[in-house]
Amino acid sequence: MTRDVFKQAMCLNPDFTNDPMRSGDLKSYFLKAFEMAKAKSTHILVLMKSVITKHTFPAKRARQGDKLEMLKFDPFVQKEVLYRELKKIGSVKS
Repeated sequence: MTRDVFKQAMCLNPDFTNDPMRSGDLKSYFLKAFEMAKAKSTHILVLMKSVITKHTFPAKRARQGDKLEMLKFDPFVQKEVLYRELKKIGSVKS
């Protein structure tokens, strides 16, 4: 009786026999689960914008850090001006 139920399950779901939990191959099951989980980068790329002019440049900061503000030379006005973080661009590999 159980053999007939197993055959019916195989017909309904062809992946039933390839399931590592059913085949007893737990090592490969957990390795696949471990490979799928990826760590996030510790740094992100942000766009910095001048408060006075529209000059922008990319900068790298820590993912957990506060928004950046810095004094930097602005080529449009030829002076040091305040730059503020405008938006996040993406993640960066350390």
